[in-house]
Amino acid sequence: MAPSVAWVDGAPVAPFLSNGPHLLFAVQWPIRRLGTPSEVASARLITSDGSFPLPLASGETCLADGACEAAPGPAVLALALHRPGPPAPDRVVFLSGDSRPKDAHVGEALRAALDPYLTGAFENEGSAFGIPPEEALPRSFAERQDWLQGVIDSAEAPRRLILMGRSSGARIASLLADSRPIRALVCLGYPFRKPSGPEEPERYAHLPGLQTPTLILQGLRDPYGGADIPGRYPLSANTQLVLFDTDHGFRGDPGIWYRVAREILLFLGHRARAAV
Repeated sequence: MAPSVAWVDGAPVAPFLSNGPHLLFAVQWPIRRLGTPSEVASARLITSDGSFPLPLASGETCLADGACEAAPGPAVLALALHRPGPPAPDRVVFLSGDSRPKDAHVGEALRAALDPYLTGAFENEGSAFGIPPEEALPRSFAERQDWLQGVIDSAEAPRRLILMGRSSGARIASLLADSRPIRALVCLGYPFRKPSGPEEPERYAHLPGLQTPTLILQGLRDPYGGADIPGRYPLSANTQLVLFDTDHGFRGDPGIWYRVAREILLFLGHRARAAV
């Protein structure tokens, strides 16, 4: 059995993400039989509700009822190998919001929560200019757009490029995501509107036409667009919206970042899959 393949209920499954000693597979839970290569040291199941260890046996493991508390549905199978493999071929570019450095913690919290699956591929917009997290980005919206367009245009493997952004960073990324066939777009706290003032359609008019697989992670109490998003703002059929009980800055519960990371991994595996 090749180390890049698992067997789920008798069928071979290829990983959607490979990063060092970790392989990730998109699966549907429950799994009755799991076959893994000898190089595998441990296995976990990742769902929206949590991360659960799975038992392993030599060759094939029978997962009887009660082997995992996860609810039925889409899941990610994470296998840890005894020996590291190649780094992730994916590249993540994260753009902050206008409130940086106040929101600089978002990129770092997200990077930490995605560890160890995407950390090595994670690039921060500020670090590209040598700007430390505690400093603001002295660049206009248009300048940031031009920079990101250059990143996309020069990407050697655009289908491995994942754009992530918070607030204005998400808006910038969404405006350029379709300029090349990239892998995915992830938006946190998308600014559908200002907390006060008239509607500004230029903020959201392009969203229904997005062709790039898109995940929008939004707080129910976000004044820039929250619980009313589903009925107020049309979205593309390629867009998945996940609402959290939080605000525009995802403040409050420290565990929210692990829930955010799980949703991103589920999205990449089931909605924005690319062969490794």
